[in-house]
Formats: sequence, structure tokens, C-alpha cells
Amino acid sequence: MVRKIVLLSIILTITGIGTIFAQNVSVNVIPPLFTGTHPSIPQINADMENIFRDLEMDIRNQVMGMRDNPQRLIGAFANSSVFASNGATQRGYAGYNRFALTVGSIVGIQLPSNPFTIFDEFNELLDTMDREGDINIGFSPQLLNAQLGINTSLLSSNLYMGLKLGFMQMSIQNYSINSFSLGIIGNYQLFSRRSLVARMFLWRGINLGTGFIYQGTNLDITLPLDTETRTVNAGGQNMTMVMEPKVILDLNIHTFTIPLEIMTSVRLFYFLNLAIGLGADIGFGNASLDAGGTVGLNFIDRPQGVELQRAAHMTVDMGGNSSPSVFNPKIMSGIGFSLGPLIIDIPFTYYLADHGFNMGLTFGFLW
Repeated sequence: MVRKIVLLSIILTITGIGTIFAQNVSVNVIPPLFTGTHPSIPQINADMENIFRDLEMDIRNQVMGMRDNPQRLIGAFANSSVFASNGATQRGYAGYNRFALTVGSIVGIQLPSNPFTIFDEFNELLDTMDREGDINIGFSPQLLNAQLGINTSLLSSNLYMGLKLGFMQMSIQNYSINSFSLGIIGNYQLFSRRSLVARMFLWRGINLGTGFIYQGTNLDITLPLDTETRTVNAGGQNMTMVMEPKVILDLNIHTFTIPLEIMTSVRLFYFLNLAIGLGADIGFGNASLDAGGTVGLNFIDRPQGVELQRAAHMTVDMGGNSSPSVFNPKIMSGIGFSLGPLIIDIPFTYYLADHGFNMGLTFGFLW
């Protein structure tokens, strides 16, 4: 079980090195070029040609059998952007008197299998990755979202309008994420809220929701490959070289989401809020993937007179474009807590068609 948890964590955070490379991929590694006054410069450059030819073969063996245009992977990242489009949600707290202000984080994930049984099927998923070189795995973290909702009943009875804004810029180790989202949210309270037993039980009615949300995300993932150490003879003196090849994935995702939702919720004992609903997300847009590579070099005991004229570099011929699923039916739920006008909400949504889901954490103020 521990092994499965570790492997699943790796796949969800870096999408798995075996899932993102290409079948018949063209990997080209250019060796470094040295210059200087040392008499062994020609021999050093010749040795570098042989060493980096072997390195190129090792890298090709690591990516052998994988697709150069992983449509399912790219599509899963597009879907996960749709799944994560509605952060700082207010859908379980309709019926406020004047306005609602919420902030929060959300992550959308698509898996190749039912998330409730994925541990049982994990070995089969690894076999699928090895056999097909492509898999439906994607994620979209959106760490900072804000939504301002306003009761516009003065314009139209039981109508609530909202403006959503999201932004994130973060770099952690081998990951760099930049995202921006902007949307308009509308909710209509079909049945008004009702309270019983001195407001110990509050039913928030039945609410219909929709909107239009744009989300753009740039995700760069750096995947380290096997580190290799080689020694080159430089006129009787050994020069040790540590090679650290890396593949860089550049994902650019732009999605447009139209949520269609019917939601109800209850507040129990003044503080506990439970929500449930059905709906679908209509998704449009595009996700693109480009790949590149680097070869980091660290030298130990490099002789004087040996200067690096050209750094080593690597190219990986892999990429493609895909779109999110147009129709994404979903089941929505949430549990929250309130203290007067302050709320904490934990929304969860499961997408029926694509084994996707989102989870979030929201803090807010209702008035």
C-alpha cells in the first residue's frame, strides 16, 4: 500500500515520466565544445562526442515506446482546468441579504480511473502507461480565488450576481505555475429559504446557477532524468563531469466554462452547513504541450587552459494540442461551518464522465 501511495503521489504531481514522452521521439543531444590553451583540447572534444552519443542513447531508452503527441494527457489537463474554474464558490450559501465575499483555493484533477477505486487498479494503470504511452491524467491547482456576490433583488426578485477573480504565480522546485481567471456568476433562488425551530434548522431553498468563466494557466514541469558521471583524461589529468539531463514540459491552457447547476443546502444548529447539487460544466478552449530539454554539467578538477565555449543542450520532439470535453456532468457537495457572518466551506465535485473531481477550501463573509 505504501508503494502505491508513493507512486500515485508522483503521478499526480509530475504526471509520471512514462506518460509524457513520445513514440519514435526525436531526442537530440548536442555535446559541449571546449577551447583554450590546453594541448589536449582536441582529444577532450572527441571524448565529449562519444560520451554524449552514449547519453543520447540512454535518454532514448528512457523514453522509448511513448507517444510524441499524447492527446489524452493534454486533454486531461484541459479538463482539469474546467474542473478547477469555480474556486471560492458560494453555491452552498445562497439567500444572503446584501452581499457575500469569499476567497479560497481549489484543485481540479482528472484520473484514468474511478478515484474511489484507483488504489485497487493502480498496477493496471502502470501497465497501461507502459503499453500505450498516454494516459488520462491532469491537474490544475488554483491557489488564490476571490468572488464577490451581490443580492440584486432590487433589479430582479431572487437574483444574485457575482464577479470571480483568480490569480496565482508560484515556483516550487521543479514546477512553475502562472494562472489567471475571470468570470461572471449568476444564481436565481427558485424556492426561498425557510427556517424552523428558532432558526436552528435553515433550509436555503433551491438555487439555479450559471455563469461564464475564463481561465488561463501556464504550467512548466521540469523532469530530471538519470544523472551520469564520466571521467575524461586531459593530458594525464582526470577531469570528472557530472551530467544532469532534464526534460522541460511547457503546458499552456486556456479554457472557457459555462456552469449549469441546481443546488440546495441546509444549516443545522446555527453552524453546520451541508450542500448537495447536480449540474454540468460546458467547456471550451485549448491546451497545448511543448517539450524541451537541458543538460546541466558540473566539472570536478577541470585543468587550467580548458574553457567551455559551447554548453551542452538537448531537444525533444514532442507536443500537441487538445480541447476539454464539451459536456461534463457533475455531482456537487460541500460541508461548511459558520459563526455569525463568517463561513468556512469545503466544496467537493465529482465529474461522472471523465473520472474527474475538484476539492477546495473557502473562507467568506456573508451579510
